[in-house]
Amino acid sequence: MCVPRNRYLFQLKQMKKLEQQRDALWHGLEMVERARDWYHQEIQGIHQKLRHGGESLGDNDSAPRSVPSRVSLLQDKIQHVNYRLCDFISSAERVLLPHHYTEQPDAEHLPRGKDRRLQQRTLDALKQQNYLLTK
Repeated sequence: MCVPRNRYLFQLKQMKKLEQQRDALWHGLEMVERARDWYHQEIQGIHQKLRHGGESLGDNDSAPRSVPSRVSLLQDKIQHVNYRLCDFISSAERVLLPHHYTEQPDAEHLPRGKDRRLQQRTLDALKQQNYLLTK
């Protein structure tokens, strides 16, 4: 009698996890739709500026050249978001693949403690360098 109850509780937990994942996906979809609308607005604004010969681009010619312009700061952020989205999608696809396709080492072969933190810092630094190189 204990086995069916445990199975039932396990199924309830799984259903709750699936519902939480569904809610997170709906929220993510809403954010992607908002981002899509924003991207479209920005593209339309750029098209209008290009049609008007670049008038009122928003960069102040009297500003010092060492100060980054709003356009370049925004472009950096857009590229960063695009990179993160691409990274997220590719890692999510890897999670859905069977284990032997992901080429992830077993838990016993993963670094622990300080080695793990050092490896993570190194990976983060490499990701940042790659991001800067692809700008």
